[in-house]
Amino acid sequence: DGSLSQDEIDALLMGDAPSETPAASAGGGAVLSEAEKNALLGLLGEITGSQSATLSGIMVKSVTVGAPRIDAVGREQFLSELPDEVVEIKIDYKSGMTGPHMYVLRGDDALKIAAPMIGQDDLELDGTTISAVSEAMSQITGASVTTIGDKVGETILTESPEGQSVPKAMLGLPGDNFVQITYDLQIEGQGSLKLYELFDLNIIRTIAGKLGVSPAPAGPAQSMNTGMGDMSGGGMGQAQAQSQMNQSMGGFQQMPPGMGAPMMGGYGGQPAPNVQGIQLPELSPTISAGE
Repeated sequence: DGSLSQDEIDALLMGDAPSETPAASAGGGAVLSEAEKNALLGLLGEITGSQSATLSGIMVKSVTVGAPRIDAVGREQFLSELPDEVVEIKIDYKSGMTGPHMYVLRGDDALKIAAPMIGQDDLELDGTTISAVSEAMSQITGASVTTIGDKVGETILTESPEGQSVPKAMLGLPGDNFVQITYDLQIEGQGSLKLYELFDLNIIRTIAGKLGVSPAPAGPAQSMNTGMGDMSGGGMGQAQAQSQMNQSMGGFQQMPPGMGAPMMGGYGGQPAPNVQGIQLPELSPTISAGE
């Protein structure tokens, strides 16, 4: 019947009503604002050119690093994209900025990088192959931290690379939630492959902050404003909640005859003295008898 339950009325008046706006529902699990993403994509876009040149030099092949894609993800979401066996290359940030940082590749994609570096096509994921991939990732990390450091005014140093082939369940990810940057690489004679670069969330937020981007606010006030709506706009404002409450409670604002001023008129909405409610029923029989 369109009326609200008492629980719904209480939720509206307390500002706890769930938002139905697309932005709020879509952003429930988000940990990076669009401004942060855009600033980081702009920076990373400047780095791919030097990374392409670096990989082309060590492979003696034409290599193109495609435009990066960035998102904040959870562990299970990321693992669902991978085959059972993967290669991880850890290169943590240790100075200037600190925190976990790594690359992840499918086994076949790791071989595509190692083959031109070693000069052999028939390779297996052994120590020599992993060492070659580790060196390639170390080289592009060097190009990356140089550009990032110049932009944010920091000298950034990293740990030496540590690579291994592991079941995806054994990956030493930066945490339960982290930032995933995905690149599509094209290597001459090897085809295309995907390279995943993973950052600790704090590193990414530090970089974004130094680029002048503030984190998106996510406080209770935002939820309250969304739940209560704009009193002049299309949301469920407090006035509408009060109206719905009156309707749901059976119109108690309109009192029956004999209970107060609304039925007497002339009081301008002010309650009548209690004596009127008591004397009115007693006067009626007397008047009738006089007639």
